[in-house]
Amino acid sequence: MRLIRGIHNLRASHRGCVASIGNFDGVHLGHQRILDQVIDEARARGKLATVMLFEPQPQEFFCPDQAPARLNSLRDKLIALRDYGVDQVLCARFNESFRSLTAEAFVRDLLVEGLGIDYLVVGDDFRFGRGRDGDFDYLQQAGERFGFQVTDTPTCEVDASGCPARGYARRWSRGISVWPSACWVALIRSAAACATATSWAAPWMCRR
Repeated sequence: MRLIRGIHNLRASHRGCVASIGNFDGVHLGHQRILDQVIDEARARGKLATVMLFEPQPQEFFCPDQAPARLNSLRDKLIALRDYGVDQVLCARFNESFRSLTAEAFVRDLLVEGLGIDYLVVGDDFRFGRGRDGDFDYLQQAGERFGFQVTDTPTCEVDASGCPARGYARRWSRGISVWPSACWVALIRSAAACATATSWAAPWMCRR
């Protein structure tokens, strides 16, 4: 797996991908559902299965004193993504310049010109860009304009016991040890309480 450290290090060899965007902290069942789509679609299209994540995580940038503890270190997260089958990870520096990007600039400069995106998988609650002006509908319109496809993934549900109802077989068949998202409900709620973090709308903030 290739690690691209910062958007300034994007090269022509990184272009042409099926991608998803988020923190991917814990690489939990909701993330795995997204990764399954990314990898399967990438293999079918002959493209690079790509994940874009952020350092620091947006919650940590906007409200460092209230951001929940991480489930994974960056190193462990990258190992989990590699072992799951991701081809490349773009680790974008989340700073004042990045959070100031408009939705239009994010799509045009990063997704289209930087990654040469062919297909994008996002959560059904995905919001992005300065002022939270980008959402799934915006991405669909941008895809028609720039020639890429977009699909969403519904929020991962849990059963009555509070444990994920599906997905264990594929996770364990891949030999990956990750934390079920339901075990971190308290942390997720504390993240949602950080209202200032929504000014850029950290992707998957409520699902980590």
